[in-house]
Parts: sequence; C-alpha cells; structure tokens
Amino acid sequence: MKSDRFIINNLKKAKRIENLILKENNLKERLNLLQILALNYTDHVTGVYYSEFIEKQLIKISQIIDFESIDEIEEEKDTVLHVMTRPCNIGGHTRVVNNWINFDSDRKYSILINEIQNVKIPNWLKESVEKSGGSIILNKSNDLIEKAKFLAKCAMKYEKIVLHIHNQDMVPLIAFSNSSWKKPIYLYNHSDHKFWLGVSIADMVLDLTSGGMKMSIEKRGTKNNYVLPIPIMNEQEKPYEKINEKEKEAIKKRLELPNCSKIILSMADDYKYTNINKYNFGEFAKKVIDINPNTYVLIIGANNKALKWIRLNKTSGGRIRAEGIIDKEDVCQYMKISDVYVDSFPANSYTSTLEAINYNIPSMSLKTPIFYLDALKDIRVNSEADMIFKINEILNNKDSFINMETKDRVAKNHYKENWCKILNKMFEIKISHSVGLNIMINTNMNITDYERFMYETHKKYETFPIKQFIRLSFINKVRILFICRKEFFMSLKNVYKVPRKMKEVLIAHFARENQSNYISKL
Repeated sequence: MKSDRFIINNLKKAKRIENLILKENNLKERLNLLQILALNYTDHVTGVYYSEFIEKQLIKISQIIDFESIDEIEEEKDTVLHVMTRPCNIGGHTRVVNNWINFDSDRKYSILINEIQNVKIPNWLKESVEKSGGSIILNKSNDLIEKAKFLAKCAMKYEKIVLHIHNQDMVPLIAFSNSSWKKPIYLYNHSDHKFWLGVSIADMVLDLTSGGMKMSIEKRGTKNNYVLPIPIMNEQEKPYEKINEKEKEAIKKRLELPNCSKIILSMADDYKYTNINKYNFGEFAKKVIDINPNTYVLIIGANNKALKWIRLNKTSGGRIRAEGIIDKEDVCQYMKISDVYVDSFPANSYTSTLEAINYNIPSMSLKTPIFYLDALKDIRVNSEADMIFKINEILNNKDSFINMETKDRVAKNHYKENWCKILNKMFEIKISHSVGLNIMINTNMNITDYERFMYETHKKYETFPIKQFIRLSFINKVRILFICRKEFFMSLKNVYKVPRKMKEVLIAHFARENQSNYISKL
C-alpha cells in the first residue's frame, strides 16, 4: 500500500538521524539532534511509539550532570507537582490538569511549566492553583540541561510528581533519570495514540482507557499501568431540558442564528476533521443539513480561515460554520443551545464528548480504528448513514438518544466524587522509582491498519523542526536538510510562501546525491 511506503520511509529517516547522533561528540549539538529525532517520531507516523535509542542517550547525559545535592531538599507532605510542557486555552490536556486540581481538595497543587516562550496561562488555571494553595513555576532557562536541573530541584519539594508533558519533551527524562533522583514519577498518558518520551522514568503510567493501557504495554513495554479516567467538571446545575427558552433565544441571537434553528455541535482541534478515505466530516455535514431544513452545524476548534471551511460555509448558505477557537467560558453557551452533539472524526475528542454528555445533549461518535473511552462505548455508531438516521430521529423528537447507561458510567468514572476515589486508590499504591533500561517490546516492523489510518490522518500536519534546525552547526544543518529535505521545503512553503519554482530548483539541487561530492561525503 502507498501509505506503507511512506511510513517505512519515515522510519528510515529516523534511523539516519540516529546515525548522525552516534557520530556527534558535542553535547549541545547532540541534544539538538535528539530533539529533532524526537520531533520526527512525534510528528511522523513511523510505527514506533517508544525510542530506546533516545531514552538511553538522555539517561547517559543525565548521569554526567551535577544535580547539586537535590536529595537534601525537604519535602512538603500532601503536595503534588504537575509538570507541563506548556498549557493551552483550548484542548482537553490543560482542562484535565485544571479539573484534577479542582476536584482534589485534600492536596496542595502546583504546576511547573517547561516552555514559557509565547505561553499564555489561562486565568482559570491560575485561579485553580491559587485556590489549592500552590503556585505556578516557570522554567525560564533556554538551556535543556539547566531546565532539567531546575525541574529536579523544584520537584524535590513535592510528595508526588505527575507529568503532563508534550510527546517530545526531553527535560523530565534528563531530570529524573539521574542516579540521585529517588521519588516515583507518574506519567499521564494523554497522547496514547502517538509516540512519546518518558517510558524509562515512568514508575506508573496513567492511561485514559483500557485500549490505551493495552497499547502502552504492547508498544512501549510499560509494566505498571493504571486507568485514570478524564476528570469532568459537572458544571450544569439543572437538566438540559429545563434551560430557560429566553436564555436560548438570547444566545442564538448573539451567535446570529435563527431562533427556530436546530443546532448540531462538534468540538475538537482542526486536524481531527482531516478528510481521509471514507471519513469526510464536511460531506457528512452537508448531507445532514440537506435532509434537515433550518439545521446548523457548528464546529468549535475548526479553523475558520481554512479554505475548506470557507467553501463549506458558502455552499451551505452559512449553515455549516467553523467557529474557530472559542474561550472555555463561552463553550457552555454553545452547549446550552445544541440539540445534538457529534464527535469529531476521523480523530475523536474524548473531553469534548464527555462535556456534551454532561450537558445532557444527545451525543454520538463514529467508530474509527482509534480506541475510545470505556464509558462511551454505547454512543458509538457503525457508519455515517447510521449517524444521519439517528440525528434525524432526534431532531424530529422521535428519539432522545440520551443513553442513561452511558450517563451512569460517565458519572461513575469522570465526575468529582467517584473520580477522587479512583485517584486516592491510585495514590495508595506503593511504588518506587527506577530507571528502566531493558524494556522489552516487539520490534518487528509490521504496519497495521491502525498505523495506516494514523498516517492518513496526520500526513498533512507533518512538520519540520525549524527552531532546533537553526541551532545546529552548518555541517549538521546540511546533513539534516539532506535527510528531511521534503519536510523542510514544505515548511518553508507554508511559513514563508516560497515560490513553487524556487522550491523545485532547491529540491532538485539537494536531491543530486550522486552528483555532489560534498553531499555524498556527509
């Protein structure tokens, strides 16, 4: 299959970068190359979910760092440090941390942020931390080694350390693989479907689903796993059916929607609506509004400046609307006026669907190869045709489709009281810190349908690590450019609008491997 060829090629590029790293003696240069390799695995589907090579390299680096007697720092009881790469105002990742802190009143919570450049910390997150009695700590250094030393020093003050980091974040691995570090590390696996760093330092991996746990064990070789569901704030005090009609009218007027309109809502990052094979959210939306007059499909998170959404809006007469990024405080307004919630596809959005169910909105999700939350198994439908049929039934008041078993499971696993019981049970499990160097996984390169699906979903979002590339020496710039030239020129085209003819000339120049004595020696 065509996708298999690209996946294998992505893996070959990663292996060539590994060879560069093995030949590099300069520490800073090696760290930059390791960061590029980690980003390559994160942003490109390779069939690899854990890199023994990267983790061993970072562990070796950690062993030669002087961590300044961090074991002498006194610990404060009943304290937890959430380590984040960077928080965001949108997406479920930051909301998980926020809800976790709000739910657990028995402990004092602080957050340490590793990347602070251009970061905007949401006010609601600041308020939650302040209410807990903790603080937000900024890791200000631009040097990876200094960042790791600062993280280790700060983390020693806390009884529990939980990682909520981006897939490629190397700082915790360097900080917590040093021989002087003794405290156990919890790693929240919010990106269970992709590659990530931290397997060798995670003493307990907190998976979102049983499917995610299975993948962690099989693809990453993790040995101590615990399913910790997503905490969802039960914000609504009264049932959806009893929302004041005047309030709904006012919201619709503000959003420039007809008072008598029916609203279908969806909410996720834009990439989760990428058209691949039989999965096309835009075409699905067109079918729904064609069958149901005066129905509007609103997609929060979809890029309202992207051409495909602009076209859909125009051809639908304004009835299919990409709403762009909406503040957390405003999302509830959309929820209150919605008649149906449809989960994003081809990639699903756990947190958004849970929030819709929390508002008693009839909700459904299309089955895809990606595993799903255990509590939501009964709202999944087999095909777009089935989904359209159910939507018609709901909009015509023939079927409420509010699955009470699903609501009970959501309440049992995701709402405050029961979620805190699951959390406390987790913290009661005795674990100790160790750095895993001999992780056993099946390394046979058998590409699965899941990986083919992930490649089709993510291929438009494959990126080139410009920031790390710029930091390299000239010779390594040329070497990386030769390995990843396609991604490099695509990034230039997207960011700097390089003329097509110039791009073709440059690609042709760097592709002449056999005609350039200089490049052939690299």
